[in-house]
Amino acid sequence: MMESSRFSLPPLFTAVDILLLVLLGAASAAFYGYRAFDGGGGPCAVVVRVQDQTLGRFDLAADSTLTVSGDIGRVTIVIRGGELWFENASCRQKICEKMGPVHNPGEMVVCAPNRVMARIEGSGRDEDAGGLEAITR
Repeated sequence: MMESSRFSLPPLFTAVDILLLVLLGAASAAFYGYRAFDGGGGPCAVVVRVQDQTLGRFDLAADSTLTVSGDIGRVTIVIRGGELWFENASCRQKICEKMGPVHNPGEMVVCAPNRVMARIEGSGRDEDAGGLEAITR
């Protein structure tokens, strides 16, 4: 008589697979947790440039309002609550105002018609090194 053999699939995950997934998850959580909650890259500053010259450097933690004159008029730069944004720009489309507040090192707000730029700069490793963010074709 013939024996009937049952076909069975191998287990989806072995103990080694599960261990590898746990280690990979722990390494990812440690890396991103360190980057997100390291608390300290030091104080951030706002660097304001008008045309090709640096107008000044302002503390992001200190609330302040600055009105600068650009190529076609004035722009009000507001620093409040650790955020930076533009108000009352004299440009026609007001794209810089619609951009809203920024608060991370490396981010900037630009009023192109006025040639006014405000960039948040951090200290240490959280500083944007000026590298590429993405490449498209």
